[in-house]
Amino acid sequence: MCFYPSGNEPIDGCMKVLLVEDHVVIRQVFADAIGLMPGYEVVGGASTLKAAQEIYQRTKPDIVVLDINLNGWSGLEFLEFLREQQSPTQALIFSGVTDRNVLERALSLGAHGIVEKTDTLPELTAALAAVANGRTYLSPTVAKVLGRKTIRPDVVDLTPREKEVLMHIAKGLGVADIAVKLSISSLAVEEHRRSLINKTGLISQAELVKLGVRLGLIQGG
Repeated sequence: MCFYPSGNEPIDGCMKVLLVEDHVVIRQVFADAIGLMPGYEVVGGASTLKAAQEIYQRTKPDIVVLDINLNGWSGLEFLEFLREQQSPTQALIFSGVTDRNVLERALSLGAHGIVEKTDTLPELTAALAAVANGRTYLSPTVAKVLGRKTIRPDVVDLTPREKEVLMHIAKGLGVADIAVKLSISSLAVEEHRRSLINKTGLISQAELVKLGVRLGLIQGG
C-alpha cells in the first residue's frame, strides 16, 4: 500500500511497478527513486524471465520497467509475454541498448516509453510519470537513435490549484505552511503534490523550481 511521504495516510489508486533488471544496484537505485514518488509502489524486482512472469501473475503491475539486455535472455521476451496475456500493463524500457532495430522492435511489441541508461534519473522518473498517465515517452538520447522527435511532456497540464501548490513548493514552503497559505488541509496539499509528481515525474526541490520558472510561476535567480 502507498502512503504519503509525510505521514501514515494511505493513498488510493496506487500505481504498482515491477522492475525487471539483472543489476541489483541499478534496480535498487530506481526502487529508491520510485519510493519518493507518492502514489507509486514497487511490487517486485526480477532478473529472470521466469521470475518476472511469476511476479507479474501474482501482482498484476500497472507498469513494468524493463531492461533489454539481461543475463541470458532479452527483455523483448517479456514484452511478447505481455502481448500474449493481452495485458493492460504499461512497459517502460530502461536499457543501454542503442541498436535502432532492437528499439524499434520494442516499440512494435508495445513498449510505451524508452529511456537510455545514460539518461539522468529525473529523465527516468519523468518517463515513468508520462507512461503512467498513458503517454508515450522517448528521451532525447533514444529519439536521436531512432531518428525521431523527442516525445516528452514538456507542456505540463496543471490545474490552477496545482500551479499554486507548485509555486509555494518552489519557494521552499513546507506542506503545513502551504496549507495555511491556501486555506486547505495538509492532506489536500499532499494530494496536489502527488498529482504534480505523477504528471511531471519531478521529485527534487531544484527540479520543481525549474518547472516553476518555466511556467512563469516564480522568477528565475
